[in-house]
Amino acid sequence: MYLVFIDESGTDSLPPKDKLTNKKKRFFVEACIIVNNRSMNFLEKKYYELLRSVYINGVSVSELFSFYKRLTSREPELKASYILDRKGPFRLLHEVSIDQYKRFRDQVFTRISKTLRDSQADIIAIVIDKYKLHDAINKHGIPYEPRSIAMDFLFTRIAIVLERKGYKEAAVIHDVSSKEDQILDVLEHLKKKGYYYNPHLKRKPNYNLIKQLTFIDSTSSIFLQYTDILANLIRRKHAYGEKQYYSILAGTPRFYTKVYPREI
Repeated sequence: MYLVFIDESGTDSLPPKDKLTNKKKRFFVEACIIVNNRSMNFLEKKYYELLRSVYINGVSVSELFSFYKRLTSREPELKASYILDRKGPFRLLHEVSIDQYKRFRDQVFTRISKTLRDSQADIIAIVIDKYKLHDAINKHGIPYEPRSIAMDFLFTRIAIVLERKGYKEAAVIHDVSSKEDQILDVLEHLKKKGYYYNPHLKRKPNYNLIKQLTFIDSTSSIFLQYTDILANLIRRKHAYGEKQYYSILAGTPRFYTKVYPREI
């Protein structure tokens, strides 16, 4: 059975349009990686290589994680928001200079991007532009929320990839979410009706190839940690124009991204 790991970046709330001129709040991303045993082994190997070989102030990430766990009794993880904002285990680096920390952060994100590119995993990202979504709602009367639209497009693309590669079935693992019921409802609707929202879908894929959908905490899955960083780097490309990591990911034919709505 193939495994699909999904995580999000940004908020799925849809505030008034004038509140979305701040690009930090404008984009919502659901991203996933589709892996088999070979790509999982590769990703796991590279994850622990990164922990052992990336240093800051003479301390490896692995040593930092071990110290954090002893200090707090909490499980450390490579999480984009922790790295960017010096939270979790990275708050222990508060005395590191801004320039030195930026170099460290760039090294981690570059390594993660290259590892995903080289892993043979299929990479899918759905980006919802909430600013343009307001125009689509006004023009077409779309009643759906950003997350529901994102999960519709994402599940559809997952099913297309599974069909195209001849995969018989896959299990989907999503990071824990307060919107678990909403995500489950979208998949069930797709399985029963063959459609949810996607207005441009010419052929309905076999959504029943997705055999199960579960939610687990990312601290217990290095693959969800990869996906968390993936989703964040894609959102930051759209929100802040940070293209250096996105360009690495885009270097593989197994990378697919879709922005909705398109130009209206």
